[in-house]
Amino acid sequence: GVDYSSIYLFRGSDLLSDEGVLWPWAKWSWKGFSVAYYGYNGDLPGSRKYNENDLSLDYTFSLGDKVSVTAGAITYQYNKDAEEFLVFLDTSEVYGIVSIDTLLTPTFSYYHDIDVVDGGYASLGISHSFALGDKASIDLSGSVGFDFGYNNKAVSDGTLNDVLLGVNVPWAITDHFSVHALVQLVLKVAVELDA
Repeated sequence: GVDYSSIYLFRGSDLLSDEGVLWPWAKWSWKGFSVAYYGYNGDLPGSRKYNENDLSLDYTFSLGDKVSVTAGAITYQYNKDAEEFLVFLDTSEVYGIVSIDTLLTPTFSYYHDIDVVDGGYASLGISHSFALGDKASIDLSGSVGFDFGYNNKAVSDGTLNDVLLGVNVPWAITDHFSVHALVQLVLKVAVELDA
């Protein structure tokens, strides 16, 4: 697939200061294993280009009829301009996701950087889908993010980081081609530290 985002939101932060990104992606799954690629391409001030390539591998298994657990790892690779201008450095994370197949599909996820950042980010989310016939739906979602020394090194005890609300409208045009429109609102939580 290929998506375009008017703002590159990542864990409650606008990474490119209101600049949009084009992001191609691909995912392959087999018997619980998934391999995914996400690429982010945008503009930086001074005619610099932002390029990011993310690769992940994970495995999902069931605990009973209602609970699924995913465990995996992801690596983030940046181009020279992103490293020099934004100080984004190549790094890697491990992650776990627990999802419950019940009302509002509650999901808990935790990502921990094991390389450059050495911090964590947790998210509690809910979602619900309303069918619009056989080919489309309205998908509502909300999540609350917590920082464990990821965005703010001075605080590492699970500080409230952001609230994300979303409305997605996917439409399956054919069995092999679909489009979607997504609107998200992020509420960034400012953390005040005592001197």
